[in-house]
Amino acid sequence: EEKSIHGFDLDRQGHASNDHVVISNLEGGADGIRTDRKGNLYLAVRGVVVYSPDGKLLGKIHPPVNPRNIAFGDRDFKTLYMIGNALFRVRLDVAGSVQY
Repeated sequence: EEKSIHGFDLDRQGHASNDHVVISNLEGGADGIRTDRKGNLYLAVRGVVVYSPDGKLLGKIHPPVNPRNIAFGDRDFKTLYMIGNALFRVRLDVAGSVQY
């Protein structure tokens, strides 16, 4: 089982091409994936790992239990909520991007 994140180029019509691996060798499958306004990726993988848009590991967030999903919230979108069998949150310096 491959545990990696792929990236694609999108044209103006939204057609994808140039499948390439952005992040490889994850410790597990990513249950939740979110991005912030800088384009960094937040992956719920044995905690939360944060990667730059070019795939560089920026850091890890270690809640007491492994989250199954993550979401940005609060009025300024600078709180990352982590949901497992409990709810945890952490304040960040950058706001999450709105995907909906």
